[in-house]
Amino acid sequence: MRPPRRWALVPAKPFALAKTRLAAVLSPEVRARLAQELLERTLLRLRDVDALDGVAVLSRDAQAARIASEHGALSLPEAGSTQLGALIDSGLSALGERRVEVALVVLSDLPYLASRDIEAMLELGERHSVVIAADTRDEGTNALLLRPPGRMPTCFGRYGSFLAHERRARVLGLDAAPIRRPSLGFDLDTIDDLHHLLAAGGGGLAALTQVDAVSLSQGAVKSHADH
Repeated sequence: MRPPRRWALVPAKPFALAKTRLAAVLSPEVRARLAQELLERTLLRLRDVDALDGVAVLSRDAQAARIASEHGALSLPEAGSTQLGALIDSGLSALGERRVEVALVVLSDLPYLASRDIEAMLELGERHSVVIAADTRDEGTNALLLRPPGRMPTCFGRYGSFLAHERRARVLGLDAAPIRRPSLGFDLDTIDDLHHLLAAGGGGLAALTQVDAVSLSQGAVKSHADH
């Protein structure tokens, strides 16, 4: 019996619009570089997962599409809505049309993401039709496995999406399992997250090499071009 076709779907906001919650402390140029580097890192981690048959990047950003191509990933254009959940649902639908049987949505702002996190979700997905990766606060959803891709509409883009995904799966009678892993749970979203990441060494992100707690306390960090 052949294994099911398993793909990852990575939504990527246009880099110029990324990480707006960090705008008070990081310049647009630094935020754009950070978002690009995080996407590239995510694609590298996914490429190392042998159990995945493919990776797709969902974005309307031409640079994100180029990065997807450079990493051997399929580029899917955004269609219609600007609401994250609806966009991801459209990407999942596109994967379903390609006869993908298991889809794993992975957000691209996870600086500690490891290939083993993805493997753990896929392994759990062999026993459950829905696997929900919680963030460290048990509020947001950092990754979501659906078998098949259109198993249920997603709740991305709303506050409390982790519990919302659990509730939706329960209402639909689906066999859902949560997964909590430190490297999968930490997402770079708020200024507090940025402070935490910098205190731990910056996660090896080149975009943050000129950023430290002192410069954050003094205001927005400019790009080298601004000096």
